[in-house]
Amino acid sequence: MTMIRRVGVGLTIFVAVLVALCLWRDNPLAFGLPKDSELVALFRANREAFERLRTMAMEDSGSVFYLSEDTLKQSPLSEARRDEYARLMAFYPKLTLGLGSHQVTFGFARGGVGLAIGQSWIKGITYLPDGYEKGCVMTKSLDDLGMRVSDGVYLVPIERNWSLIYSKLD
Repeated sequence: MTMIRRVGVGLTIFVAVLVALCLWRDNPLAFGLPKDSELVALFRANREAFERLRTMAMEDSGSVFYLSEDTLKQSPLSEARRDEYARLMAFYPKLTLGLGSHQVTFGFARGGVGLAIGQSWIKGITYLPDGYEKGCVMTKSLDDLGMRVSDGVYLVPIERNWSLIYSKLD
């Protein structure tokens, strides 16, 4: 009887963890995703760092497309450039940068990346030098999107060319 009980408890714990992971992947808002107001305050408090990182990212978009604390060391950038990125990105642990010539995205929370099934998502701040892209959905808040939104890119304007972004992709 004890062995059966142990297997039952182990199976129950496994299923509970699996359900929690599925809920987190599909509804990250329930697990501490940064609020819009927190991201806007972070943007305003670190405006110079955001501007410098944006400029650097657009300059370097031909040689790298993604930077994080983990990938910075392996990037083809010079040591001085990597050091400058590291110094500027230090204001937020686990900050990621998606680099492009027409968009720079600062990722503050993400999930589902690398999973064989399910959706990937990211919430952060984006710089769009050419203005809002076609296909983006303008909204007043990203705080309550969660599972109810379909795949796509959702934006909340902060100021000229800067927006909060929530991107959900299958």
